Amino acid sequence: MKKADFLLTLLGSLLQEKKTRLSIDRAKDLFPKARSSYFRNMKEVLEFTMPGGQPLFRRFTEDEIEFISLNKSFIKEYIPEGEDNIFNLQALMKAGRLMDNSLMKTVLSDIKDFYQINGKAKEINEKFYLLSHLDSLSEDEIYSDLLASLLNNKMINFNYSEKSYEGYSPLSICQHRDALYLLAFKGTFSKDNIKTFKLSRFESVEITDSVFKYPGKWNVENYFENSSGIISGEKNVACIRVYRESRRLIKEKSYFNKTLIENNDLYDEYELVFSSSDEFLGQLFVYAQDIEIVSPTDLKEDFINKAKQALSVNDDEVAS
Repeated sequence: MKKADFLLTLLGSLLQEKKTRLSIDRAKDLFPKARSSYFRNMKEVLEFTMPGGQPLFRRFTEDEIEFISLNKSFIKEYIPEGEDNIFNLQALMKAGRLMDNSLMKTVLSDIKDFYQINGKAKEINEKFYLLSHLDSLSEDEIYSDLLASLLNNKMINFNYSEKSYEGYSPLSICQHRDALYLLAFKGTFSKDNIKTFKLSRFESVEITDSVFKYPGKWNVENYFENSSGIISGEKNVACIRVYRESRRLIKEKSYFNKTLIENNDLYDEYELVFSSSDEFLGQLFVYAQDIEIVSPTDLKEDFINKAKQALSVNDDEVAS
């Protein structure tokens, strides 16, 4: 188990039910699959200090039982009160996995940065969306600057696909298939003012001194509600039937905004919501041999034309 996951699990157990202490034996039970690294991680975590130099954790014995507890000032200073602000373990686990990435060690250089994130659990939830393959974050200065600007709410100037952009406010880093994307806006925040940038196409990034207020009404999950991929927009609905081996593959894919409406021995029938026809067709075409588009008619025609174009390129008789 990585150190950040260990730390966050420990913090979560102490804070979720507002417990003030945890026995060492109980702490061991939190990590059944990490017993080999438990003592090493515990030793290092117990050495963590708060920004003022005070220890984050305290270890003590009572009635021959060994306990650990959190410094009360940590709870007072960094864990907001109120039902809506209770420690969000799931959101912080995202930050924790990022912290474990070697790239992030330069961005979140000490425990003070981690504290600053703690009181912003909702923001972390919006800033990092559907990141299942964090290894995609290579050790690159550009990625480091993008993440630093995102975590610190700093505007950025950048060069992207041979074009220059200035004064953009980063909102979220999200993943589609195996690629990472940045959502950002310029000027006044609005849903219609959001642009999508593929991280691998950034050529340079400059973090400015301008700090922007992260929009509290931003909800990345709602933004993608009507999309079938990374592009959000007007809602369109399609009905498709999936045959043979692709039935299992489509069922497993999370990037299809789909509802199963029929299942029989021959096919699965889905209703799918999408916002970009080109992107949606590209996704479906991976399974073209097993896909029947029932509706709408114009999507079906575009699908057939795409198949004909692919055939014309690959069919030797047609190509000649």
